[in-house]
Amino acid sequence: VYITARNPSALLTLINLGSRPEEIELSIAFGYPVSDTAGVLRVELVESAGAGEPSLTSFLRIFPRRLVLQPGQRQVVRVMVAMPAGAADGEYWGRVLVKSRGGEPPIEQSQGNVRMQLSLETTFATAVFFQKGEVKTGISINAAEAQRMGDSVQFTLDLKRENNAAFLGRIHAELLNASG
Repeated sequence: VYITARNPSALLTLINLGSRPEEIELSIAFGYPVSDTAGVLRVELVESAGAGEPSLTSFLRIFPRRLVLQPGQRQVVRVMVAMPAGAADGEYWGRVLVKSRGGEPPIEQSQGNVRMQLSLETTFATAVFFQKGEVKTGISINAAEAQRMGDSVQFTLDLKRENNAAFLGRIHAELLNASG
């Protein structure tokens, strides 16, 4: 979801394509994508960001926050940003979490007098970006390391975001022998 200071709100449409009602709860979080040494990417979510982070979480508003979607029903949710007038130019971000319960029948199992029922909850996280004023981005490389691992090479970069906006991009690398 992309929002600007000129148009500080956006619409998010939720649709229940299932055959059972869904209880929906919307919340707000902050998180960066991180990868492990195998390159598996995940987003670590926190309720509030550390000092100096370009977090939007304090300024995000969502209406409605709770609802029930009947089968085949659609609901428009408004995502608004109430950014203070004196906030610095730049790009701020956060995540809208959509938690859904009840769309699948519970999993039930019985053993003697003991009966177990397991209900599933699904959480979908979508990024929200807000741009105020002039934004610029880039990256710098703090460290680079290449390590031979059998018939492969593991290439590790420690990157730092530059300027006042998120860096969304790709890195293209070529492995060359000593003669180029």
